[in-house]
Amino acid sequence: MLTRRRLILAGLVMVALLAVTTAAYAKMLVFVEPLDGDWGDLDDPFEVTTWLAYAGYFGRLDAGDVDVLAFSVDRPVRMPVALYTAACGDLFEAAYPALALIGPGLNEPDAETRAALPFELPKGTGAIVVWPEPGRVPVNLDALAGLPFALPESTSAAPQPDAIEAEPDRRPVSSEALLGQPYYTDALDTTLNTPGAGDYWLAVWEPEGAEAAYTLSVTIEHPSPEMFGMVDDLEEAFRLVDSGEWIGRNCSGPAHSAK
Repeated sequence: MLTRRRLILAGLVMVALLAVTTAAYAKMLVFVEPLDGDWGDLDDPFEVTTWLAYAGYFGRLDAGDVDVLAFSVDRPVRMPVALYTAACGDLFEAAYPALALIGPGLNEPDAETRAALPFELPKGTGAIVVWPEPGRVPVNLDALAGLPFALPESTSAAPQPDAIEAEPDRRPVSSEALLGQPYYTDALDTTLNTPGAGDYWLAVWEPEGAEAAYTLSVTIEHPSPEMFGMVDDLEEAFRLVDSGEWIGRNCSGPAHSAK
């Protein structure tokens, strides 16, 4: 009888653990740029069929690179987004990626802004361009420890203090590793709105052409069960994020090495 009770208890514990892990996965989708490939530019963008879901997009910018995500919506959509730059030693300390929403119904940028873009806007589209702000007041990275970045139980996303100490004259870095990697605290965060139904693009690039590894957070609505079936290798994506392999670099050195 005792053995049977233990078996029943063990079974209940396993069911509970599976339920917790499933719930953690159910909070977000994760996309990682292929380590042996690229998400492509406006001519060959990465097509996202689950755009409305809470998601994290983990990408890398080579020198002069532009990553573009393509998506469609059937109505006006309010999109809170945030763009975080990974701290990998000091490899990306000079990188401040920019962001642009491109599509129909958006105003055409002025001539100065168009000249600064590393791409031509498709015919009949406008754009909202969000430039980085080097030296801006650091933000609290608690958002990375909660939604939309709620990783499975096997991962660690430590809460951050309200105030983060920065070394003099150096770019402030999160005091704890989040999602397997420390991030610079001066994240670019904003809300972008699509004016109506249509096909849109979201572009990420570094204005000075610097290399970078970044995480783009999009928080619109909780993913439906059907959305999970539309994502390939979700577990592998979580593994790459948790291990830090998504960056494609060795970041085991100090966050602020001497120059």
